[in-house]
Amino acid sequence: QIGFGPSGDWTIWIHTPGVAVPLNAGSNVIRLVSTMNNGPNVDHLVLDSEVPGPSTPAEFWADWLDTAGLAGVDREAGRDTDLDGLSNLWEYITGGNPKLADPPAVDGQPRAPRMTMTSSGGRCYAHFTFICRADLAAKGLTISAEVSTALGSATWASRTASMSGTPQPVGDGSHERVTVRVDLGPDTEPKVFVRLKAELAGS
Repeated sequence: QIGFGPSGDWTIWIHTPGVAVPLNAGSNVIRLVSTMNNGPNVDHLVLDSEVPGPSTPAEFWADWLDTAGLAGVDREAGRDTDLDGLSNLWEYITGGNPKLADPPAVDGQPRAPRMTMTSSGGRCYAHFTFICRADLAAKGLTISAEVSTALGSATWASRTASMSGTPQPVGDGSHERVTVRVDLGPDTEPKVFVRLKAELAGS
């Protein structure tokens, strides 16, 4: 039921708050039935559909792909449609446009990871600094690292990428610049290759 309050005059029309009603897929018949002799004069009805938004990592990812307008093979996480060196998944993480090579982030710095090397206490560390969405964990995203003694090798060993320092907001309200550190082992070991790995839960 919807209660219609008096407007006070025929020339005055008022808005009456509605109610939530379940509708079936396809056609629905809506009929107004007055519960009194002198019923209200109704000018029009407004129907508003409240469709639940994404709630799982896979749904958030699919929603992002849809919004970006990607179809077919261009929806694959490892695809680099715009050939800017960032896969779709990394575009998702860094707030980039998967169909357009991106300019720097709003803080003027690159979106893609940049690596520096340090040595401390006889161990060697790789530091990767990059822009990252602030809700990384909520979206089911994780960042790790892999190392190998040969570039292009099929054998990559997993390493932990630990957060280093405090994330710095970049000014867009949803992303921050972070640095992760990867322990590469004793600095006396032979050279190794290291890469960051992004993963989406459930994929």
